[in-house]
Amino acid sequence: MGRRPFNFDWVTVIILFCLGVFGLFILLTVSPGLFTQQLLYFIVGLVLLVFMSRIDTALLWWFAPLGYILANIF
Repeated sequence: MGRRPFNFDWVTVIILFCLGVFGLFILLTVSPGLFTQQLLYFIVGLVLLVFMSRIDTALLWWFAPLGYILANIF
């Protein structure tokens, strides 16, 4: 009702995007072979960022202990 369904922090996204593009540029000048692999990871990371920002925070807090346990195991 009074809640915003899509809360997105644009400043963080812009900073992360600029850092990622700068890192990809540096990687392109050092090792062009790794550039395409890291570009793929960068795109997947951006898609996951948008997907995870669409999930309600209450649901994320509910799954946090499970995620913590799985991250420590794997």
